[in-house]
Amino acid sequence: MPTFDPAVDRYIQEKMRAAHLPSLAAATVQGQRITAASGYGLADREAHIPADPDTVYMLASTSKTFICGALMQLWEAGSVDMDADVNSYLPFPVRNPKYPDTKITPRMLMTHVSSIEDRWGVWGTFKNPKPSGYVAGDATLPLGTWLADYLVPDGATYVAGKNFYDSEPGKGYHYSSIGPDLAAFIVESVSGQAYSDYCREHLFDPLGMTQTGLHLSDITTPNLAVPYHYEFAKGTYAPYPQYGYPDYPCGALRTSTNALSIWLRCFMNRGTYEGTRILKASTVKEIFRPQIPGNWRQGLIWYYEQKGGDLILGHSGGDYGVHTDMFFAPKRDVGIVVLSNRNIIGWKAWYPAMDINARLFDVA
Repeated sequence: MPTFDPAVDRYIQEKMRAAHLPSLAAATVQGQRITAASGYGLADREAHIPADPDTVYMLASTSKTFICGALMQLWEAGSVDMDADVNSYLPFPVRNPKYPDTKITPRMLMTHVSSIEDRWGVWGTFKNPKPSGYVAGDATLPLGTWLADYLVPDGATYVAGKNFYDSEPGKGYHYSSIGPDLAAFIVESVSGQAYSDYCREHLFDPLGMTQTGLHLSDITTPNLAVPYHYEFAKGTYAPYPQYGYPDYPCGALRTSTNALSIWLRCFMNRGTYEGTRILKASTVKEIFRPQIPGNWRQGLIWYYEQKGGDLILGHSGGDYGVHTDMFFAPKRDVGIVVLSNRNIIGWKAWYPAMDINARLFDVA
């Protein structure tokens, strides 16, 4: 596999030092081929494992693009109506209590206008753990139980007036993780399979995405990036545990740069990768179509950004010890995948990280 030019290597490593990234794995693609891929730094500082394009990273919110793929397969099959009431598919009712007569639809979940609010306290922190949130290893609380607890009055984590926004469903844009989580649970309810099993059978395996899974138990390679926190006062890296959470669809997918590039190339090729079709071209066109009047950015989960001279489309993600980017420029038919094992917090880290992305688009 081609690697990056030495000048690009030096640039990436310089920006990594500025952003305090322990490791990074990147790939550029053009059409249906990887044009270059390399790893930098240590994926596991304690075990001295270097990063490479097969290093497995947690994707954080880039995981949501797989919710989109799964749900739209069911839409193609006629099993889901994107504009129907989600309660048609759920074993528990979901309504914004401020608008009890307004339905919430799958399309709203996929475009962040459902009015469901992410109340961050429900997940807790590693210093203040909660059964409903971050845990070392895989969470054991079922996805449907977690969602019902949060969204249904009298649920264990339901807080009246705080789990939904004041805006009516369909009328206010608020980026959400719990909305897409609910879309993933619709996949479960309609297909009769756990969301993780559905993705394995219908997405990962057909595309040949090895060492890809929604639970730590799915990953068998020792080439697994450790999530880190950079301690500025000490100038050192502190590891987080390999973790999970009950609402895993929105962020807990783990995969490598090489495997994620397959997913990106499949969408760049309108639903097909090396002869395997997971979605119709017309469905991918609908995913990429701006869905909200007056908002040119938001498709179905996938979104647009203007970067220099490129209009790019994709998704990014960030969580404890992880930052990810997966975007492509439709007009040039080029794309990038960049995975790292530190969350990008603050402009001093953000700008160097975005400089890496811009340079990769330049050389893609």
